[in-house]
Amino acid sequence: MSQAHEVPLTEASFRASAAGRLGRPDPEHSPGPPRSTAEPPGVPVGEGGPCGTPHAALTAAPLRRARSAAPRWGWRGRVHRWTGGRVSPVPSAAERGWAGALRAVQVTFAGPRTIVFVNPKGGAATTTSVLMAGRTFGVHRGGGVVAFDSNETRGTLGERALPAGHANTVRELLAHLDLFERPAARLGDLAAFTRGQGPAHFDVLASDERPTAAGQLDGDAFDRLHELLRRYYQLVLVDTGNNLRASNWLAAARQADLIAVTTTVSEDTASAALWMADTLERDVLGAGALKQRGVALVSEPGPAGGGVPREAVLGAFSERCAAAVRVPHDPALAGGGPVDHSRIRPSTHTAWLYACAALASTLSALPEGRSVRASR
Repeated sequence: MSQAHEVPLTEASFRASAAGRLGRPDPEHSPGPPRSTAEPPGVPVGEGGPCGTPHAALTAAPLRRARSAAPRWGWRGRVHRWTGGRVSPVPSAAERGWAGALRAVQVTFAGPRTIVFVNPKGGAATTTSVLMAGRTFGVHRGGGVVAFDSNETRGTLGERALPAGHANTVRELLAHLDLFERPAARLGDLAAFTRGQGPAHFDVLASDERPTAAGQLDGDAFDRLHELLRRYYQLVLVDTGNNLRASNWLAAARQADLIAVTTTVSEDTASAALWMADTLERDVLGAGALKQRGVALVSEPGPAGGGVPREAVLGAFSERCAAAVRVPHDPALAGGGPVDHSRIRPSTHTAWLYACAALASTLSALPEGRSVRASR
């Protein structure tokens, strides 16, 4: 018996498939010129830089400011140090790109900001993305970052984070919220409920981990916890569950200053994220909202990839979001158990610096003086 020939998935077939799942016309036959997904100048993908022109535009100003800095890398840095700065070569394109991304990550916001990480399908690297963003922002901003597991039942953020000297979770904090409604409340008191991540310089608030516990985190509980965290932290990163109809999931989407759409280079995960994007804009955020305040984080699911051209996934999400950024596969992030940040490859940390630069740049580009959150 002859086997059927498997047609390789191309950008056109991926978009057609995604469009079919969403009930939209095939984008390849829609009017308008195609969007470019070329690499931004001076930020090679081998150095962990972002893919797609939107992020290049977002970080153009930090990159320009970084060009005047003294070199630190390679032979240029050695020459600068050996001559006491009398001979100072221009930093390489890779170093200028890294310095520009660092400046973007360290930007000062006008107040606390909330980034909500979403994908309705499991295996979309949502929890991993929250942990890596928490570490990147925590290290390069000097703390003031909390990752909050808003799964309505039992999430995995607490399992992947470093343990603490207590087993308290969202449930216990909700039961003691009155302690933080008093004038004498202190940030240090939250340490009885959060889990410090050591040299990663961020905290984790885990979801309820007891298999026999009754009840769920609802929308009102999310709003109360979110308001508390915004009082004590500059950045609140929210790990969400898979139920788009859950009241706490909807509350997180409404409270978000920025939506981080997580996906892998696989058709089912990317299609689920595109379907979710349509649902979010139709029912919660309003048409075109993700183009203003959405960033797609596109992860490689493994060393062999996911069978879909990376450029096809990046192109699809760069059309829907303000930026689409690639993050590579790293064996240290695969599997379960606490993430050991010391085992993560330097190139992965660099890639996440660029990813967080896209998140921070999009946040800083939002209109000043007015709320960008969805109305209830």
